[in-house]
Amino acid sequence: MGEHRYVYTPTEGRPIYTWTRGVPVEDVAWQQLRNVPSMPFIFRHVAAMPDVHWGSERRSAR
Repeated sequence: MGEHRYVYTPTEGRPIYTWTRGVPVEDVAWQQLRNVPSMPFIFRHVAAMPDVHWGSERRSAR
């Protein structure tokens, strides 16, 4: 239980926790994430997770 499943990224504002270990994150997404922690309404941290739903690629079972 000691191993964290998230990646901790300190910033000048609040820290960022990402559940993206082994998941590629686009550079543009990282740039956006790094801007969020300095916003005044962020309470403790920013949390980011990969998109895990099936979305429009879902195939119905018949």
